[in-house]
Amino acid sequence: MLDKDFSEDWKWNVRRELERRVAAKRDVRIKKWVDGVRSAATVKDLENWWFGEAEAFAAERIIPGTDEYDLLIREAASRKAVLQAAPGPIFESSGAPA
Repeated sequence: MLDKDFSEDWKWNVRRELERRVAAKRDVRIKKWVDGVRSAATVKDLENWWFGEAEAFAAERIIPGTDEYDLLIREAASRKAVLQAAPGPIFESSGAPA
């Protein structure tokens, strides 16, 4: 649409909508990553998950110094502290009775 003969007002709205959609998709991805950090059962699982997602972080431009990267670092540090304080792996309950 941006290459078509539309008014600048239309083009502005199209750009904003595209930006909104990209941001919404990114927010969903970040939530998924936060959930991934929180579901690590051991420190090794957390490390494996982190390094396994490194390329995806870079592809989304989630790099040191960005708010999203800082959020993931805080979540990982928090989960690591919990896991290190536990005597063994921590498996979160799904809420369903066993």
